[in-house]
Amino acid sequence: FIRELIQLLLENKLSHGKKGGKFTGTASELTARIMGKGPTPILAEQTLFGDRCFSWVSELYSTKDTDWFDLGGGENRDQCFLLAFQNTIDKLKKELGKDPKEWSWGKIHRLTINHPLGSNPILGSVFNIGPYPIGGDFTTIWASGTSYHNLETSKMVGPACRMIIDLSDFEKSCAVMASGQSGNPASPHYRDQTQAWFEGEYHPMLISRS
Repeated sequence: FIRELIQLLLENKLSHGKKGGKFTGTASELTARIMGKGPTPILAEQTLFGDRCFSWVSELYSTKDTDWFDLGGGENRDQCFLLAFQNTIDKLKKELGKDPKEWSWGKIHRLTINHPLGSNPILGSVFNIGPYPIGGDFTTIWASGTSYHNLETSKMVGPACRMIIDLSDFEKSCAVMASGQSGNPASPHYRDQTQAWFEGEYHPMLISRS
């Protein structure tokens, strides 16, 4: 819904601004950039603009009197919310089927822990870990955010490593990684912490030499 609302408001205003010759590219292309699409698919697939975009649209939630909600026909905030919500429902029906009982966030929001060699489709199944359905987003305790311009991207920002450090007794400290300690896919420790990471489990940290 947030994604559809941002797209609805921005594309409308940018398409009007285009007429004045102030912008290059289509309104859809510019909107995608503002929502977090990066300039290059490999070096910078996404940017942090999308996070700023969320802050902006969040401020509009409690604002009724603003031109942002006027799509050209005198629309107000509630009408734009309803339109964005309907767009959301239509898209979910198209992507996940007509029965809402079959919908889940994890069918769209999926985590893949990518290895540099995994970009090759043939090697991906060997080197990459996932994809796994995952909850949360940038706004939740279970931090797992993707760019608003593409919710289905495997590029995700979240806590790859979690630690609990007991300053009164370091021997009680514990940690977990999203994958494993080893970077070698042939090692048993390449992905052996993944399940624990998903389930909120930890292993003891080895602090003392003994």
